[in-house]
Amino acid sequence: MASAPPARAPALSLLAFIMMIVGSCQVYSGVGKLGTRGYLPMPAEETAEAAEALRNVVAILDQDPHQRALGVVAIVGGVLLFLMSLRLLRRVPGSVWWAKQAMVANVLVSGGTCFRHAMHLLERSPDLVTEARTYAAASDGLTSSQVMDMIWVQLLLPEVLYGVFLIYLLWRLTRSARRAAAEPEN
Repeated sequence: MASAPPARAPALSLLAFIMMIVGSCQVYSGVGKLGTRGYLPMPAEETAEAAEALRNVVAILDQDPHQRALGVVAIVGGVLLFLMSLRLLRRVPGSVWWAKQAMVANVLVSGGTCFRHAMHLLERSPDLVTEARTYAAASDGLTSSQVMDMIWVQLLLPEVLYGVFLIYLLWRLTRSARRAAAEPEN
């Protein structure tokens, strides 16, 4: 009869399952970056001038030449997370080390994506400010600085939160109890 797994194995299984979900979402996000899509939702109740300004903002944001490369890197990082979660579930020797490497790679991808979005926003800032002013003038109660703040938050905040979440998962994985549970029994 096989011996029972260590007491912390359910926590490791949950961590591996979360890694699997995060990896799948990262692949989906990367595929979305490969296609053309807008960053900002298009509100239904807008004046024609405001809708046109918002379409121009989305067109400016979609002109990032590195968007497809970031999509490919996100897909690779997501696949790494997914595969390493399977290794953790199977308790393959060395799986903790590989899972840590996959998470660190995804944290670097998140940081690089954040940096690239910031650089693209700074490069295209004059055009974006002009369109933000047009949109703010045509919409009720918004200023151009509020529109620019919304653009910055919508582009950078998800990547920052994703990186923080991965660092938390990495911390949870590297705790000694998780490492002991991941080691196969001899």
